Amino acid sequence: MRYETSIEIDAPFERVWDVMKDVERWHEWTASIRSVEYLDGGTMQVGSRARVRQPKLPPATWRVSSVDEASEGKRSFTWTAGGPGMRSVGTHSVAARSDGGTVATLSIENTGLLARLFWTLLAGTTRRYVDMEAAGLKARSEAATTA
Repeated sequence: MRYETSIEIDAPFERVWDVMKDVERWHEWTASIRSVEYLDGGTMQVGSRARVRQPKLPPATWRVSSVDEASEGKRSFTWTAGGPGMRSVGTHSVAARSDGGTVATLSIENTGLLARLFWTLLAGTTRRYVDMEAAGLKARSEAATTA
């Protein structure tokens, strides 16, 4: 089960990336997140673990599995969470547009024996949260550009 959304943001991709990768501040700009806390005192790097608390969902520990900051005009990170019967993979990426703006793409994919059950019960919430995160990222990034 997979959901993906992209959004056009009128801000430089470096600014959007800075907002996106600062996961501990996501609760400031999206109601889909109550808190994100690094468990290792870490930052956005491969192996870092973060406890994510969201409304209507149990707390989950996400581990950063990849970070790409080397590509020209593109940045991304992927993190995974899971337990018995299900694994979730979230990917967050930004890409520069030729006009100086950015396209941000957010996706989540659930796999495993319990993925279909989870999706049946929480597909609407999952889609709504991903859409809220994209809209919040846009608002925060664009506001910071004009501030």
